[in-house]
Amino acid sequence: MGDLVGLGTNYFDLDNVGYVKTATEVSSDNSALIRNIRKNENNLQGALVGVSRATMAYERSIGKSLPEEGDVSAIFDDSIIQDRASEKQQDMAEVAAGLM
Repeated sequence: MGDLVGLGTNYFDLDNVGYVKTATEVSSDNSALIRNIRKNENNLQGALVGVSRATMAYERSIGKSLPEEGDVSAIFDDSIIQDRASEKQQDMAEVAAGLM
């Protein structure tokens, strides 16, 4: 059922209930879900930009003083769940590389 609705084959896996997964295991197990989210974000981006432009055009037509919108884009957060140890390890690697 999970695969049919785009959540991935293991989303409704009831055989392995009762043990704790790390954040890395969760993100790798949900790769089908993440791909589905990205596909939906790509489809949704154009609609969000259109609604934003239409709203600003309407506001201008009723006399609101708004700047020209220029380039409008929707930026989605691509973060995944991470545990504290992974975050600290990533921070240490960035400090060592001189990026942070």
